Amino acid sequence: MLLLEAGPDHGSAHTPAGVASANFHLAAATPGRTWPDLTVRRHPSSAPVAYLQGRGVGGGSAVNAMVSMIGQPGDYDRWVTLGATGWGWRDVAPVFAALERGRHVTPTGIAAALRSPNGPLSACADYDVPGAIGMAPARLMLDEEGRRRSTNDLYLEAARKRPNLVIRGEVLVDSLLFAGPDERRVVGVRLASGEEVEAAHVVLSAGAIGSPRLLLRSGIDLAGIGLGLRDHPAMAFRVPSPIGAKDGPLISAVGRFSSGIGGGECDLQFLPVDWVGDDGDGKPFGVLLVALMEVRSTGRVTVDQVEVNAIDDELDAHRLAAGVRMAADALTHFGIAPIGVDATTIDASASTDDILKFVVANLADYQHACGTAKMGTAQDESAVVDISGAVIGHSGLSVFDASVFPDLPRANPNLTTVMVAERMAGFRMLRES
Repeated sequence: MLLLEAGPDHGSAHTPAGVASANFHLAAATPGRTWPDLTVRRHPSSAPVAYLQGRGVGGGSAVNAMVSMIGQPGDYDRWVTLGATGWGWRDVAPVFAALERGRHVTPTGIAAALRSPNGPLSACADYDVPGAIGMAPARLMLDEEGRRRSTNDLYLEAARKRPNLVIRGEVLVDSLLFAGPDERRVVGVRLASGEEVEAAHVVLSAGAIGSPRLLLRSGIDLAGIGLGLRDHPAMAFRVPSPIGAKDGPLISAVGRFSSGIGGGECDLQFLPVDWVGDDGDGKPFGVLLVALMEVRSTGRVTVDQVEVNAIDDELDAHRLAAGVRMAADALTHFGIAPIGVDATTIDASASTDDILKFVVANLADYQHACGTAKMGTAQDESAVVDISGAVIGHSGLSVFDASVFPDLPRANPNLTTVMVAERMAGFRMLRES
């Protein structure tokens, strides 16, 4: 078995300090661990900006915020209605339970970071706003010593001693190789260097940006490739912080809220981040992130562009605006002036039109790309893989990553991505046995 990794490869003992850190800013800033030239257009009126996606062993789990969430049961039951038979809540719940038992998912206490000098947002953790389901301690992928637990640590490390596994790092795959000009059987890959590598079966795990791009470069002619891109759009309210950079977790609580708009339930998230950086005067600041978790708007990935098209759907726009109003109200209630990323402010009593304009001007995202090679049935023109991850109409080719999600769950998707890979790998093993 050959694993080709586009970024750095290393065992857990040689993980760079920033990547091992619970501080995701330090992880993402580690040289070579994100794609330097990857940009996204969040909104049709926005200019392209950097889009952080993991590079190297562990992928996104090596640089993300490590928030471990499952979402709502209805998220997965919706997958079934979208054609992913066998992926309903009853099917996936046991896998999530097994992951949480064995993967050192550590709940960090609100008291440790939100009610002490470590964090600035303690008041908001208690604030009772309409639609609040409540703040709860964040569950993070950390070990007992507070180090990040990436998929490199949890899966690949244990497999490195296997005699049948070879890992090659810093290797870029350019395209797929086919058995012949008109064949749909994949027999290997062509590297950016020109080298050709033969394989009995190719599994892509390049993420919701990399996997569809590789399929497109290879001439796979399925209409759904690259379409259906979803991300969690967000707004960041700046707040003063009494702390500076540190190695420990910067997130200790997650809030779930319901906008109530269009029946929206658990469709909003509050995520306090205790430290982001220092302002122009050298004073540290954190942010209160407000994100829309139930997303209807979709974008696309092409060979050279990523367009999220966030809040294009009117319901999405109004739900996120409702979350911004809640956050502005919570912050000002406790005397913290909410400031957008461009140093403008918004008042909770502002009109909906003004809040919508504010949101567009300050729109951010969670870098939670998914859905660009969705699983479904061969009768669904938007589907790219079947329910086992095999690329429809082709042999010798599968996709196991967040690109296959039929829809984005109401959760930070790290654990969902691991769950999908676990199940699809199991399906593959059953097929080969």
